[in-house]
Amino acid sequence: MLRVAIWAGGTLDNIGDQLIARITRRELCARLPGIEVQEFCPWNRLNASQSIRFDASGDWPPAMQFDAIVVAGGGVFAGAPFKHPMMQVFCFGPRPLRFAKGVFLAWHGVGLQDGTIPPEQPAWKDHLSALAERLDYCAVRGDDAAGRMGMGRMKPEVVPDPVFALPPLEGQPQGGRRRMKIGVALGDALPRKSFLESMTGPPTAAVCPYFRDTCLSPDSLRNWDFSPQEILRKADFLPSVIQALRAVSSRAEIEFIGFGGIYGDRELARELAAQLPGASLASIEPGEFDDLQRRMQSYDGLVVSRYHAAILALRCGKPFVAADPFWTPWMRTSKLHQLMSRIDAAPFYWTVDGSPGRVETLVDCLERMIGSRESKDRYSRLHAECISSFDRFATALATAAQQ
Repeated sequence: MLRVAIWAGGTLDNIGDQLIARITRRELCARLPGIEVQEFCPWNRLNASQSIRFDASGDWPPAMQFDAIVVAGGGVFAGAPFKHPMMQVFCFGPRPLRFAKGVFLAWHGVGLQDGTIPPEQPAWKDHLSALAERLDYCAVRGDDAAGRMGMGRMKPEVVPDPVFALPPLEGQPQGGRRRMKIGVALGDALPRKSFLESMTGPPTAAVCPYFRDTCLSPDSLRNWDFSPQEILRKADFLPSVIQALRAVSSRAEIEFIGFGGIYGDRELARELAAQLPGASLASIEPGEFDDLQRRMQSYDGLVVSRYHAAILALRCGKPFVAADPFWTPWMRTSKLHQLMSRIDAAPFYWTVDGSPGRVETLVDCLERMIGSRESKDRYSRLHAECISSFDRFATALATAAQQ
């Protein structure tokens, strides 16, 4: 029997993380009869036995109980350098070469976290080299992650996000409307206090110890994410989106969709709906994925800012605009930016990058969306690639189990 530990964010109130964990388990179990799977999440506060806690030496005590440990996608590749010590977990701690020797270690569909600091110092580069050397299987979802990981004995494969394993949906025809209806699902560019407390406060702070060689100091972090220039740029995101939506609201009904509690997006949707006269609000309860998909299918178009919301809009066959709050000047990209480039949808991508005419540029994107129709081929192509990537991954796991 093949014993596999899946590391993901499946216990978070976030549809993308929940789907990644659920889909990875389903796809592996379908291909590997008799596999025994356990899911673990560093943010699991209800069941300590299914959480991830590293000890003072940087090891995970249960590791040797498993034949394989799989980091199952998501934007969890966050260093080195790490902004918070707990994110070392998904890179197997401060000394990856020493981690769980004899256990098959795999990344599948893992993405580089938006805003990750460039590995400029020798210790950070050494950590990445050690991680790349230790991984037995490495498939990432973006060229930026592949570039950072392409320094070990195994060159990473670039694959679609695991959520693309969901089969395409047929768009629902919308008849009888005098105006088109646009669904808007936004995230804030600036992290909310509730998010920071839930993700990095006690007891999460104890997930993995601070190691000076791999983690940023608080002072260093302030020079990146919390510099005055960066805060001003990010603070301009939501007002610009509201101003652009107001410009098209005479020709389209606007409905804000609130889902995903971990980032405060439900509360944000309620706040934004109150700022735009005539806008309505739809709130999706935690875990109600089918309800969310039905709601997205009911719109004529969408405006989204979360990566997995964009994937689900694409799955519904709906035209959409990606309003990206997570692009950063030092990366010159983001996971949403890379997705829109991959599906050749640059005319429907917008971010606050400091350039003039930002609101007018977003209005132009919305106008293009209003007059367009989504091509189902784009999702179907990535769906087929994703299914094929799971085939290859399962084969690698089965081969390792026989050795």
